[in-house]
Amino acid sequence: MIKDIFREYDIRGLVGEELNDASVKAIGKALGEQIKKRGAKRVSVGYDARTHAPMLFSALVSGLNAQGLELFDIGLAPTPVGYFSVFSGEFDANVMITGSHNPKEYNGFKICGLGTDTIFGDEIQALREFIEKGEFIVSENKGTVEKKSLKNAYINDILNKVKLGDRKLKVAIDCGSGAGSLFAEELFRKLGVEVLPVCCEPDGNFPIHHPDPSQEKNMLEFEKFIVDNKCDVGLGFDGDADRVIAFDENGKIYYGDEFAIIIWRDLMPKHPGSKVLMDVKCSQSLYDEGIKLINNGISPIIL
Repeated sequence: MIKDIFREYDIRGLVGEELNDASVKAIGKALGEQIKKRGAKRVSVGYDARTHAPMLFSALVSGLNAQGLELFDIGLAPTPVGYFSVFSGEFDANVMITGSHNPKEYNGFKICGLGTDTIFGDEIQALREFIEKGEFIVSENKGTVEKKSLKNAYINDILNKVKLGDRKLKVAIDCGSGAGSLFAEELFRKLGVEVLPVCCEPDGNFPIHHPDPSQEKNMLEFEKFIVDNKCDVGLGFDGDADRVIAFDENGKIYYGDEFAIIIWRDLMPKHPGSKVLMDVKCSQSLYDEGIKLINNGISPIIL
């Protein structure tokens, strides 16, 4: 087992060299035992559009089944659908097989271990150490696998929470040939938006561009598309659609912190004293914006 595939927030490596049938089965066995110790029984498993997802799914499920868990195949879906499966209360844990925004040769696992707790940091390293010991307890009762689509439930949940104004927006959407391709267009149309889809056919070879919209070099054609079609806004998703980058009507890219500032300026005056959560990747500009809002008497609490 190669130590380097166990990252801070996920497990990720080159398929074939680092993630193969044997290593993924071992990850499944260890993860299944750890999830079971936490009291979980029902586990959803999904995957992104990468070509090796079926092989990794089969190996992972084989390992998880050794622990006698009830597994539910939620199919090709964005990573947020996996989190939704747990936050909605229907499942105890979730594993998404995804390489996220990385090149097509990579894949990996994002894990929501029990309830709304994600497994990261020390817990991922503890999982690695447990695998290296190889002292798995195999259940006498093999687990089950059942297909379960969450698409309608996920889209309806968003529709119940998000209401747009009267203005009819014209929105270009680039799914990067990733997992968002099966969800985004339908969702935005139901929100009342005129949708112009680009790269919205799932293809794990990513034939049009690399699935990382935060790298502007990947989005130059999309920026031109937005301007040429007189769109109000453009949205670019990464390979598993848990990252979005916004573009204005001139095709100008707005990175995560810039996008967050726009959201803060709209939401914070409506919710004075609300907590603001920032992670280690946030820039100084976002912190400075929080201070500015504090000085204006809105008083967010910055964590």
